[in-house]
Amino acid sequence: MADAPEDPAIAVFKIGAAEHMMDLVKNGHVYMNTAAYYAELDGTDARTDPNEGASYIKQATGGTFSMEVDGEFVPIGTITGPIIHTSDHLKGANLFCLHARRRSSYNQAFTLSSLGFGDTAVIFLDIVEFLRRLTAAAHRT
Repeated sequence: MADAPEDPAIAVFKIGAAEHMMDLVKNGHVYMNTAAYYAELDGTDARTDPNEGASYIKQATGGTFSMEVDGEFVPIGTITGPIIHTSDHLKGANLFCLHARRRSSYNQAFTLSSLGFGDTAVIFLDIVEFLRRLTAAAHRT
């Protein structure tokens, strides 16, 4: 997790159903879904991200779309929105979703239910160590 030096993450946690969070804490089980799963969720689900698995996103609103005709490029339209490239390889990647709070939001209270991810949270006191162990376990399987 890359931090902006001026606004570092001060808390990292996993939010989910109580039974799943207890399984994480007691048994070390993590549950992952693919990037495609999150990209294809219903738009009302808090976990949905239609750009999950994208390998390239470039804001292109206002750009000109041109086509070569007889050796010259002729404008045929104006681009509205971003240019997004997705990869089948990335869509199959398993993701372990975490939530982070930054220093800038330290004094802003929130409730877990307002985030829409579940009713229980596990706070990682040493996220670097957790990720090291998670990576090591993934390489063993």
